[in-house]
Amino acid sequence: MTAKFAPGLIRRIFEHYAEGLGHGGEPTHKGKEPDRNLDGMQSGYGNTKGNIGNERNDTYWEAMRDVLSECHKILKPGGVTILVLKAYIKGGRKVHLPQQTLKLLIHLEFTPLERIKAMLVKETVTPGLFGEIKKVTERKSFFRRLHEKKRPDLKIDFEEIIICRK
Repeated sequence: MTAKFAPGLIRRIFEHYAEGLGHGGEPTHKGKEPDRNLDGMQSGYGNTKGNIGNERNDTYWEAMRDVLSECHKILKPGGVTILVLKAYIKGGRKVHLPQQTLKLLIHLEFTPLERIKAMLVKETVTPGLFGEIKKVTERKSFFRRLHEKKRPDLKIDFEEIIICRK
């Protein structure tokens, strides 16, 4: 399904994402891990009352429903929300989080516009003296790579960018 956006919007979003930029345009993976010890806080979520990162009563889906419902309330008619999601492994099985989240978005009356696969693996092939030289670059954590060596059937090679309109 194709949507009408301002010229180049999808390209700009994807380029921003592909550069590894996080919130506020700061690099998320260039050279070092972010400092997790935030002035004595117990977690990176903060201690604000009502912060869902600290809540233990809701399930993930209840919390996501609440967050996405609030997004729907504050978006102007025709406003767009963009989510970046990927599958995960639980109990030895791949859980297709993007598909499940899309169902929730539709239930909350968002209209899907685009689903874009952002590859976590890049393969380049160049000619060599004794045949082709293949180079594979993966943007995955150490633990994900380790798990995929043990269980190659559970590879996660892409994230999905889901774009929906109110």
